[in-house]
Amino acid sequence: MPRRPRIQYPGAVYHVFDRGDRKEPIFISDHDRRLFLRTLEEACQRSAGLVHGLAMMKNHYHLELETPQGNLVELMQWFQGTYTQRFNCRHELVGHLFQGRYKAVPVDPTDPGHFLGVSNYIHFNPMRAGIVTPPEKSLVAYPWSSYPYIISSRTHHDHWLRKERVLAAIGLANDAAGRAAYRDIMEAKARDIADQISSGEGVKEILPYDSWFAGSKVFGQWLKEVAERLEGRTLPETRADMEPSRGAGERAEALLQDSLAKLGVELEAVRKLRHNDPVKQAVAWWIGTGSPMHTRWISERLRMGHPTNVSRALGSYRRVEDQARRRLRALLEGR
Repeated sequence: MPRRPRIQYPGAVYHVFDRGDRKEPIFISDHDRRLFLRTLEEACQRSAGLVHGLAMMKNHYHLELETPQGNLVELMQWFQGTYTQRFNCRHELVGHLFQGRYKAVPVDPTDPGHFLGVSNYIHFNPMRAGIVTPPEKSLVAYPWSSYPYIISSRTHHDHWLRKERVLAAIGLANDAAGRAAYRDIMEAKARDIADQISSGEGVKEILPYDSWFAGSKVFGQWLKEVAERLEGRTLPETRADMEPSRGAGERAEALLQDSLAKLGVELEAVRKLRHNDPVKQAVAWWIGTGSPMHTRWISERLRMGHPTNVSRALGSYRRVEDQARRRLRALLEGR
């Protein structure tokens, strides 16, 4: 049977994972793990990808991967193919490294709960493997996941390995206080899992989804419709190319009006602003993070041009790098 095509759209988020062929190691040494990271960084730079979570185990890996340009296949083909070539060259091997096709589970990018659930699942991988065993070893003791980087003040990977969206999903800012609070929460969860293991209950931290996607029923229905179109090789560019449900549309419109009222602006005035104006991006961010509607619908409603401008707006308010956007976000959040 032919493979089903991947569901791709700008701003998509996936739980991506794969293991070694015949469950053989994909990392033989720490040098291989550093090679994996460098190759992943190059893949993200080539294809504008963003990684919100990763874990490297001996014979498999996990990623929480965002594709602002809707190009998962391009990014992953280059990444896995290039890492395989480099690994084989280093160890004088030939043939396949990975076990078949990588898995890519769509995650609703507007649902903080599922986004955080996937992140937690990835970061607790070393515990499920028995590598980290609190309280003797904490999560931060395992260097081959994104968790130590997220809780640190380091920024050298920030152009592709991001912290702020994971922190925002739990209501925290990307600052010293927010990172410390996140660490406290995660270490407490780790101790709970360790207690489950020691009591013989086993690890209850399972996948945060029980289907082929992670998100709301609205998101799942949209994905199903996209998949059906893909079977006929008619590919919509974004989620908004599908007819949105009445509830999703009403939610998006309510958020639009709410943002206009909080910022004290009129819709027509916002539409006339540049696509990268902080006010216009703030409105796009408020709609995009609070409703199932996505880039094309928002871009058309606000006259933002190409849908990737909406993805950039969402990113700019997740990072909140400047004073103007920090003030506007505080207004929207009622702070």
